[in-house]
Amino acid sequence: AVVSTQSTGDGKDKEREKLGNNVGMGFAMNGEYLTKEKVLTPTPPVTPPPSRTGGSSGQTGSSVSPPLSPPNATPILTSTGQPFFGVPLEELVDREGGLPMAFLKMIQCLEDVGVGEEGILRISGSTLEIQAMKVALQHGEDVDFYSHDPHAVAGLLKVFFRELPQPLVGEPHHHACLQLMAVPPDSMTDEQRVIELKQNILDHLPWGCHEVLRVLLGFLVKVVLGCERNKMNLQNLITCLVPSLRCVPGLMLYAVQYYDYCFQESWSEPAD
Repeated sequence: AVVSTQSTGDGKDKEREKLGNNVGMGFAMNGEYLTKEKVLTPTPPVTPPPSRTGGSSGQTGSSVSPPLSPPNATPILTSTGQPFFGVPLEELVDREGGLPMAFLKMIQCLEDVGVGEEGILRISGSTLEIQAMKVALQHGEDVDFYSHDPHAVAGLLKVFFRELPQPLVGEPHHHACLQLMAVPPDSMTDEQRVIELKQNILDHLPWGCHEVLRVLLGFLVKVVLGCERNKMNLQNLITCLVPSLRCVPGLMLYAVQYYDYCFQESWSEPAD
């Protein structure tokens, strides 16, 4: 279906109000927050990576905290000896009763020690180091990511996404996103585009895809806000990650710029 470009009444007005009430209207590729009136740089929002106990990494909490388990899930112990790479995300979620632990640990490590690394997610880590971690995870072994080069951990994260049988944003959502991003700027404002992105695409993703995307992009927000140190602005991140994520670049652009709005509410089962 062609994505709507026009307001349809009270529902859209409420979304605009919700979007406008966020901390700023979003932020630019250099990490500075944008408002309708001016550019400012507030205290960066912090979205701690989730843990299996629901705790944080010791940093200030955020209103955006991804749930760890799908609705009505029964958590189970992670099985050993079962592959991690090349497995459908839904299967990984079912197996662990929530987001894959190895993925969460990679994000936790990168948030703790990778955000300040120059060229994080751009500079390639050691191929041998990446392969060694991959083999260990494929055999169900625990990996201490903190003992490895952050660039290698970032490289392993990209391998995980690249080897998923289906991308996080699969069909029909990928096609809907292509349509949305193809609407000319003179026919749709950024405000309208991000509302459509959230309501018609992000909110309709399967639980696992939505939550993995939320955790990943929350990490990317921190990378962009630290771009003076790591030299990785949003455009750099899009260039480096789109080939692995296999998503429309515009999705990353708007979902990161307007992260608080896109992911401020918990996922719920989309209506048929």
